[in-house]
Amino acid sequence: MGEELFNPPRRVRSPFGLLNSDGYEARLRHNADESVDVQQFTTPPGALVDDLAGLGAGALTNGVYTYRVTFVTPGGETEGGTISGGVTVVDAAVNGQVALTAIPVSPNPQVTSRNIYRTIAGGSAHLLAFAIANNTATTATDNVADAALTTAAPTVNTARDTTYTLDPAGNSLLGHDAYKGINTSMPTARWYRSGWNRRANTGIVVVTVDVIFFTPFIAPVAMTLDRIGVSCTVGVAASTARLGIFRSGGRDNPFPRNLLLDAGTVSLAAAGEQTISISQVLTPGLYWFAFFGGVAAATVGAISANEEGLTALICGTSAAALTSDCTSTVTQALAFAALPATATPVANINGAANPNVAVRRSA
Repeated sequence: MGEELFNPPRRVRSPFGLLNSDGYEARLRHNADESVDVQQFTTPPGALVDDLAGLGAGALTNGVYTYRVTFVTPGGETEGGTISGGVTVVDAAVNGQVALTAIPVSPNPQVTSRNIYRTIAGGSAHLLAFAIANNTATTATDNVADAALTTAAPTVNTARDTTYTLDPAGNSLLGHDAYKGINTSMPTARWYRSGWNRRANTGIVVVTVDVIFFTPFIAPVAMTLDRIGVSCTVGVAASTARLGIFRSGGRDNPFPRNLLLDAGTVSLAAAGEQTISISQVLTPGLYWFAFFGGVAAATVGAISANEEGLTALICGTSAAALTSDCTSTVTQALAFAALPATATPVANINGAANPNVAVRRSA
C-alpha cells in the first residue's frame, strides 16, 4: 500500500492567535490545492435590552417589538445578533418610544459602527431602524415609524477582516517565518519596517518623484500605530512625500490593493526624521507601506528590495524567478496627488533599494 496511507493527518495551526475573546471567530476553508484558508470574521453581538422610554407620544404604533444588533467593520457587517426580549407599546399616544440599553460593544477594534434592526409592530422580520456611528455608546432611543423600515437584517456574516492561507504543513504563506519580525515582548522596540524586528535603514536612495513605492509589512498580532515616517538624509527645497498603508488583495493577489490609510505628507526639504501622527489599527495580516514622492527628489533612508524575509513574498511564475526576479517592492507611476483608493502596481520590476517607510506601535 502507498506510504501516504500511514501518514497521520497534519494539524493546521495559525500563528496569529485568533480567539473569540477578542471579538473574532475563525473559519477554515479547504482549497483544491490542499491549502487551508483561515478566515477571520467579527463575532456577532448579543442582545440589547428594550423597554418603554416614558418620553410621551412617539412614532411607533401599538404592538410588540423586538430588536437585533449588527457590528460593522471596513470588511462588512455581521449577521443579526441575538434577538432582544421584546417590548410592548400599549398606547403610542402616551408612551410611544423605546429606550434601548446595554447595546453590545465589540472588543474588536475594527468595528466602527453598529446597526439597530427592529420588527414592525407584531412582526417577526428585523428591519434597519438606525445606525450608531461608533463602537462605544450603549444607550439609544428608538422613535422611528414602522413605515420607514425597509432594509432587512443580514443573514450572512460579511465582516471578514483577514484571510490567512496556510500550506498543508501548517506554515503561513504570508512570508513563512517573516511574521516573527515583530517582537511584541520588547515594549521599547516600537518602530518597525518591512521584514525586521526594528527600524533600521540599509542605505540611502534618491527619491523618484511621481512614483508610489510599496513595501510589504506583516502584522502578526492586532496593533495600533501612532506614527508613520521616513528618514531624510539630504533635503531638497520643496521636496515632499505622501505616506500611507494599503491592504493586500488576498491569497490570489497578495499585492497592494485597497487604501487603508492616507496619512498625509511630510516635508523632505531638510534632513531629519520626518513623521506624521496617526491612529491606525492593524489586524493580523499582510499590508503594504506606501511612499509617494513629489515635486523634487530628496534623498531618504532605503530598504533593499531583496532583503531576507521579504523575497519570499513576491516572486514571478517562472523557475528563474525564484533566484533572479524576486522582489519585495512594487511600484505605481502616478502624478503626485492623494493616494489612490485602489492600487494598480506593476509587479516584479524593482530590484533596487527603495524608500524605507517605518511605523511606530502605540505604547
